[in-house]
Amino acid sequence: MLVKDTARGRLGKAIAWDGDTRMVTLAPPDGNGEQWETDAFCPANEPEGLCARRAGRP
Repeated sequence: MLVKDTARGRLGKAIAWDGDTRMVTLAPPDGNGEQWETDAFCPANEPEGLCARRAGRP
């Protein structure tokens, strides 16, 4: 599931959720780069998701 980190304005693929701290761990949609955590997030909207998928194509 693609998620928008609203604090950083970045999209990421949700890979983990910590219910105690309400933090989500995100990874870059293309798989390249570092994972990060945030507690400020929302589901990515359709146009954001399409752009992320296109950017990840070779």
